[in-house]
Amino acid sequence: MGKELQKSQEKYRLITESTLDIITLMNLSGEIEYVSPASKKVLGFSDKVYIGKLFTQNIHPEDTFTLIDNVTAVINGGQPTPLDVRYLHQDGHYIWMEVSPTPVYSNGEMTQLFTLARDVTERKRLQSDIAKMAFYDHLSGIPNRRSFDEKLEKAVLQANRTNKKIAVLMLDGRKFKKINDQFGHDAGDAVIKEMATRLQASIRFGDTAARLGGDEMGVILPEIDSVDIAIATAEQILKSYETPVLFNGHEITMGAGIGISIYPDDAANEKQLIKHADLALYEAKKANRDAYRVYEEDQR
Repeated sequence: MGKELQKSQEKYRLITESTLDIITLMNLSGEIEYVSPASKKVLGFSDKVYIGKLFTQNIHPEDTFTLIDNVTAVINGGQPTPLDVRYLHQDGHYIWMEVSPTPVYSNGEMTQLFTLARDVTERKRLQSDIAKMAFYDHLSGIPNRRSFDEKLEKAVLQANRTNKKIAVLMLDGRKFKKINDQFGHDAGDAVIKEMATRLQASIRFGDTAARLGGDEMGVILPEIDSVDIAIATAEQILKSYETPVLFNGHEITMGAGIGISIYPDDAANEKQLIKHADLALYEAKKANRDAYRVYEEDQR
């Protein structure tokens, strides 16, 4: 029996010391009693850093209470639930780990708790990339139409609570088809990316610039008091477009027309606000030069 016990212990020691999953054993007071060697491989810390410390040792402050609640629920008889938590690495950065707490019973009573922590940093990165694809334009890197619509909806709700105004600026690049025809689609893509970069640099923190399709872009200016801020922003955008884009040795001139509408002065809802900004944009494009127009009632 002694030999069999020794073989069994050796087998489990081999498993715990070979796996890259970090195995932690703690008492019901939350003090760590054992940490597998994987902690050194994955996080850079030896077990001495953890032994005798609380299980929240080196956990990101924003994740600490969530982990405490999770472990407490298991101790109180709840169902074990995997949880994503950030662990401090010896180099100073944090690593995302999926932590699964499991109770240990002896003679029918819970005596300890062990957790299995697995590095899921790559999974979190992929999730973040997928989420970004859903809300950001792949070419320009700025928010897309879906993100624009959601942010506008939130801005309207906020404006209704604060009695502030919102400006929507709709923007179209000038002679974009000519750029594609003369210099090629790669040049057109470069111009769109530069338009987006300069557009973002022309707005305030908290404003939203989005690519809506082709060379069409939109801006949301929330929490403003008057149309003056929208006009100043439009002027800044047009000024930023005065410098040509350099592409493969060519200087490519770009420009834009901008239409402006204000909530609630010009519209009762988001759809009408965008429509009226589009109508103002149509008037701006009639000038056949870089220009902006503010929506007026007779533009319907």
